Amino acid sequence: FIRNHHSEGVDRLKAILGSQQANQPTLARLRVLNTYLFMLWPSDQLAEVRHIGEEAVELGRSLGDRWNTAFAMLWLGVGITSQGDYQLARTYLEQSLEMWQELHDVAYLGWSLVSLGEVALLQNDYERAQTLL
Repeated sequence: FIRNHHSEGVDRLKAILGSQQANQPTLARLRVLNTYLFMLWPSDQLAEVRHIGEEAVELGRSLGDRWNTAFAMLWLGVGITSQGDYQLARTYLEQSLEMWQELHDVAYLGWSLVSLGEVALLQNDYERAQTLL
């Protein structure tokens, strides 16, 4: 990611997720799903965002892992924003914001606020965008 090799990262993560060993509903799978979900954003390969993100959210909830669930919701919301479904994106982003507040994770809370602000801007709700941003 740091060296701008997004497609290589996405390809490697996709290969891991396709392996038989990675099909178990484990924390390791959830982490790989979240990394893959995050890597889809800068690589502009957003066709898989919903499928991967929804699986990550469901797995995170079933494992009771609030941090990874919030992470999945954040990046799922960001990806869906770029697809133009602002209402659904806002739903996921608001849920991630609530979870980051509960977890006291100010860094990702900030990401959620900025992402919600971007949704408000795209919906021409400048007052809400200003408040969020």
